Amino acid sequence: MTMDSNRSLSFEVVSLDSERRGPYNLERRESEDCTDASLPFKHPQHGNASYSLLSNAEQLRQSGTTKIESQQSQEHPESTTSDTISTHSTIKNYNHRESRKFLLWTGFNRFCVTLFLCLFIGLTLRAYEGLNKPHTRALSKSDVRIFNAIILGLSLALGLNLASSLKHYGLLLRWSILTRRYVSLQAFDLILGCENLTNVFKLMVISFPGVHKIPSIRFPPWRQKTRWRGAKFTWLICLAWLLLNVGAQTLVATLSIFWPTDTLDAMPLTGNVSISNIMAWQADSFPLQLSSANLYGLSGSLYPVFAKGNPNEISSQKDDISIVRGDGYYEYSFLDKDLNNVASSRTVQARAACIQFSFGEDEGKRINGMVEASLDGGKTWSVYNVIRAVGGQIAWTGILSHSCGPRCTSLLVYQRADHKNVEKNAMFLCNSTISEVRHIKNAFGNLREEDKPHVDSTDDFARIAAGAIAWTGDFDSGNRDNQTRTYPTEVPFSPNHTVSPMDVEDIISRFSIGAIAAFDDHGPRYIVSNPPIGPVRDQQLRVDWVRIIIILSWICLVQFAALLAMLAFANKSIIRDESFFSVAMLLSPVVSRITREEGINLSGEEILAHPNLVGKRIRYDYVKVRTATKKLKKVDILFQETDDDGDNYKRRKMWADGEYI
Repeated sequence: MTMDSNRSLSFEVVSLDSERRGPYNLERRESEDCTDASLPFKHPQHGNASYSLLSNAEQLRQSGTTKIESQQSQEHPESTTSDTISTHSTIKNYNHRESRKFLLWTGFNRFCVTLFLCLFIGLTLRAYEGLNKPHTRALSKSDVRIFNAIILGLSLALGLNLASSLKHYGLLLRWSILTRRYVSLQAFDLILGCENLTNVFKLMVISFPGVHKIPSIRFPPWRQKTRWRGAKFTWLICLAWLLLNVGAQTLVATLSIFWPTDTLDAMPLTGNVSISNIMAWQADSFPLQLSSANLYGLSGSLYPVFAKGNPNEISSQKDDISIVRGDGYYEYSFLDKDLNNVASSRTVQARAACIQFSFGEDEGKRINGMVEASLDGGKTWSVYNVIRAVGGQIAWTGILSHSCGPRCTSLLVYQRADHKNVEKNAMFLCNSTISEVRHIKNAFGNLREEDKPHVDSTDDFARIAAGAIAWTGDFDSGNRDNQTRTYPTEVPFSPNHTVSPMDVEDIISRFSIGAIAAFDDHGPRYIVSNPPIGPVRDQQLRVDWVRIIIILSWICLVQFAALLAMLAFANKSIIRDESFFSVAMLLSPVVSRITREEGINLSGEEILAHPNLVGKRIRYDYVKVRTATKKLKKVDILFQETDDDGDNYKRRKMWADGEYI
């Protein structure tokens, strides 16, 4: 071992393997007395250099002898420095064309996700507004909830993807920024953490011209204590990046302003509902229920009737009461009430079927209150009791003792001739039926058991409605099996001409459905609490497509501009991954200036304020090194040695292609 005047130690190391040998050159700075403490390979226990050399010789025996001659200079990074470098599994090839392909792939994928989400938002709005033509779809309460859930999810996904994409672009751009010039350790740390917009804001503040002179800005712990020596427009770039991120999220948030839901004038769909109490006609005695049904029928005879299958005629009516005439029946839609009376989904139908009697030689004359007639064409004859009969009028007799079904009433109808307009007697046996109350599925799905008869009616209510045209409420001579009512010829229920079976069927079903309609209109009410479908106005989506398209276009344009900036400026150096271990290895030249025992528990601010690092300026760069067989480039963190270092203002346009360690 010899020491020359330049304080350079030169060792000739012989490998433990006799077949391998070669020189091992290293350069170090040595103290004046060349003590063991100054040796670069001092063993922690033995404290001498010879053990270190033997240990390195053992390593050379295992991995082969490598001669590396390099010379490092902060003024000229392209020069070489003499150092021992292990190239085992650390050499990586850098090609800016391949790097550009990677940037284009990862950036365009995220942009495509944004395009897809914007398109899906537009399709969702169109579907809920109405696919055939605008403003045609009515949204129920559940529809609105589903729509809000879908749009909320899509908006959140769009906002998160947009924020994630801009963050990713920033993480890719930071390596090109860090390689442009020397910056303070504080600025280097903030640029490394640019995915956090707070760090971008801090960098903007400390890079603002003259900010270090403003007393009110110097109190934060991250303040810039000295004049900013980086790029003049760093603060402007930071401001633009902040506005880009905030503006993108603002655009996403403002989307919901331009698809309001308006209340329609059409049928209400949800909420508490007041319905007619169709459990019974009266809460009192049975005779009163019969007379009430007849009175409601008289009132309902004045209601308009519309032909089935003509919705324009029905929708143009001023009255909310809707009686529809179909093929052999009448139908009524119940009126559910809130502040507005509207037709609900509940409907009921009234039908009647009549058979005309045949008369014998007496031609159906009423003799002692009796009429002889036959239902089978004269094969068998029976005598029927007709209580009242006035010439030209019709006597409607409801038969309580005869059952034709759970919701059916039998009627005996007798028209007496007056030999003027009604030339001959006629008598009919009719069955009048009220259908079950129909409503759409789950219209009243959460009904209590005690609510169901009030909503769906009872069989007794239906039977009374079916014979409403005949009821008086008075039982003659104690006869509780029949009731008979007649009407003057001026009313529709007693036409001034000889009637046919079809005429009688129409009159009976029309009177019955009119009784139900009048009872629903001004009869007793019953409150059903919070059914799935009731009288709350449904909603309609009205989309301002011009503004929606403009906002979605701006969202895509913002991300596309960030993508172009990333493609244009990020491909200047090796882009490292986001692993903390990788960044820790890169920053090892910085933290190695503080001993592990001293700095393991220091915070970031305390590390930056350490005497060994205070005032230091660094940048992400590489130096050229040579081995016996090839030239390599070593990725490193370079320190600026002096304030007058000319490299402070030199910019490396792009890292050269080649092999890096």
